[in-house]
Amino acid sequence: MLFIQQLSGFIKGLRANKDDERKFIESVLDEIKVEIRNSDIDIKSTAILKLTYIEMLGFDISWSAFPIIETASSSKAHLKAIGYLAANQSFNSQTEVMMLMPNLLKKDLQSEPGLALTSFTSIATPELSVDLASDISRLTTHTKPSVRQKSVAAILKSITLTNDFELADFKKRLRERLNDQDPGVIVATVSAITELATSYPTQCLHFAPSLYRLLTSSTNNWLVIKVLKLFATLLPYEPRLQRKLFSPINELIENTTAVSVLYECVLTCIIGGMLSTGDLAEKCLEKLTQFLDEEDQNLKYVSLLAIAQMVPHHAHLLYEHEDALLSTLDDVDTLIRLRGLEILSAIVTKSNVERVMNKLFEQLLPTQTSAKDALTGGTKSTPKNYIRQLAQEIIKICKKDHYTNIPSFSWLINVIMQLAKVVPPSRGSEGIDELGEEFSQLLVDIAVNYPQTRQYATNVMQDMLVEYVETDIPVSMVSDLLPAAVYITGEYAMQVTSSQFLEAAQPTIQQLIHPKFLETSHFVMGLTVISIARVYGIHAMLVANGWEDDIRDRQTKLTELTNLTSETRDGIIAYTTIADVEVKERARQLLNLLNVVYGDLIKDQDSNECPKSLYLVSSIYFNKALEVKEDEEMVKFDLNLPLFVNIDEESYTDDEPEIQPQENKEERRHSTKLRQETPEERAERKRRKAALKAERDANPYYIKSKKDKGTDSDDLDDVPVVNLDIDENASSGNSTPLFYPKTSSGASSLKSASTQNLEPTAIESGSISKVVKKKSRSRKV
Repeated sequence: MLFIQQLSGFIKGLRANKDDERKFIESVLDEIKVEIRNSDIDIKSTAILKLTYIEMLGFDISWSAFPIIETASSSKAHLKAIGYLAANQSFNSQTEVMMLMPNLLKKDLQSEPGLALTSFTSIATPELSVDLASDISRLTTHTKPSVRQKSVAAILKSITLTNDFELADFKKRLRERLNDQDPGVIVATVSAITELATSYPTQCLHFAPSLYRLLTSSTNNWLVIKVLKLFATLLPYEPRLQRKLFSPINELIENTTAVSVLYECVLTCIIGGMLSTGDLAEKCLEKLTQFLDEEDQNLKYVSLLAIAQMVPHHAHLLYEHEDALLSTLDDVDTLIRLRGLEILSAIVTKSNVERVMNKLFEQLLPTQTSAKDALTGGTKSTPKNYIRQLAQEIIKICKKDHYTNIPSFSWLINVIMQLAKVVPPSRGSEGIDELGEEFSQLLVDIAVNYPQTRQYATNVMQDMLVEYVETDIPVSMVSDLLPAAVYITGEYAMQVTSSQFLEAAQPTIQQLIHPKFLETSHFVMGLTVISIARVYGIHAMLVANGWEDDIRDRQTKLTELTNLTSETRDGIIAYTTIADVEVKERARQLLNLLNVVYGDLIKDQDSNECPKSLYLVSSIYFNKALEVKEDEEMVKFDLNLPLFVNIDEESYTDDEPEIQPQENKEERRHSTKLRQETPEERAERKRRKAALKAERDANPYYIKSKKDKGTDSDDLDDVPVVNLDIDENASSGNSTPLFYPKTSSGASSLKSASTQNLEPTAIESGSISKVVKKKSRSRKV
């Protein structure tokens, strides 16, 4: 036992038994338990010192609490220090002997306050803080600066534990220490008040005069920074401080050469709401942007954090520093690039959207590897998380203010498609990519809310299905766009003109029934079955509509439709075995309908009459009467919300298309063709209306409106129905989308997506400059 009696001997023995440390420590603990009961205080203190070391290794020494108190009660200073050290490490509020600590600490605070104050800050409890409050307050006037510093720390601990800022006379003592002659005591006091200000800001306003004196007179940069941080916390609670602090802070900003002090001054102005005073905002922003040119990466980062806090109220000042902010996107530090990206996306307007977007698109391109990097095996590849954040910010800018910043919807659709190819996927535990889902939802949102985009979106989605089926797409987010592609292809298939649809229907159905779709999720499978039904239903209906028009090719079309029906049936059969109940039910319903159609097609091969079942699928899978126009496109018009709408209930229940307004005739003169309603169509419509009226008259529960009780002399149905046809001149070819197209009309030509009357030419060509010119010529006429 003698050779390990001292701590050094124990440590040497521990190092010599690395293979079995626990067994060695347990044997030493048995020896320590014998030593700790020894009446010799020196042997006992040595055992306590070894226990302190063992406690740092993770062993519990709570059983030795009373011997620790005995050692701390020793009259020898070095033994007392050992006892207090062990107490600091092992005591807590649940320790049984804590009731003995107040008397011990009170006694030591009278003679050797340094050790007692250090121990108090480690083991203090609310009860102990109240008991020793007067003693701690008295020690703030001790002759030794070190004791005064420790007493200030003890005051901070006491107020924090008791949640009582008025405990004893602590507030008075802290104010006195702000005027202390020792700089260390002043720094300790300011640090303590800074901590207290986060929980008691209004009570800390009491120290403002003394803090102001320190700010204007101190030459200690560290102390000035602490005071500035403290004022930044207090300013929101006392607006009058802004006027008082403006002069000294403004002087520091202009004259100080310490970068840390300058940054803290700027941050205080931002947090404290002082930027509205004078030209302080411009000065602060100028200093922050100057930091962006420094080589210190930490300084760049904190500068961007400060600039980001200025965006909500002073974004207009950032436009002058756009070059400096754009340069942060080329920084080697990804965190700096991300912070710069967030700021740039928040200050995009019509005037700078082109420049910012083109810069963001450049970031998506793979960086070139230099010869030096090639030799050393290094690369400059863009981090995956940065590319994904970049894509999110691009979409955020495009969606800002209801798509005001985009040149056209076709451009946005193309950008989404390109982003899906270049942005690396990142799937969670459930295999879902949130960014891919956002892309898919955005495509659906565009098609649903902006009808003028549906034809172009449908064509792009069909091209994507071809690419998905016929090529092996590398790992990308294109597969996440499948729900949008399948939905839009089926939901808005009627947007494609009939001549084009008859040619595209068969390959579209063949793509949708491809076995690769059986590898997708059940949700996508369900959408696929519905889309197949819709596309097939429109195709069959168009064949039926043209039955009498093209007698010579009737047999050819009938044969092609029969083969397509058979092929579709074979593809749908695979979906009837899917485990998902909804997918299986949808597939079986469609399969039964196809069996009916196929039976009629085989039976009526030699008949001259059109099989009525060709209308069956389209009538079930569309909620309203379907009308596919022959090479026509509906003309959209602006929505006039204040206009009173007088609904004609009878005409509303009719299946006729609603009458389009005929305003702006001069602009549409060259692009529209009129088709009058034939007498036969008008007679049929009146017959159906009369039958509906008779049914209502016979219904005793039908409540008639005033219009029902009136005469039919002023019948709106007497107005002939006019169909408007817009010539389709633009091509749907996709151009390279990863750039922001310039428009000849400047910023004014950026068409807001919230308007509903975008021209088809603008949608398909990706530019609206031609549309603006055409409208200006129409006004001159």
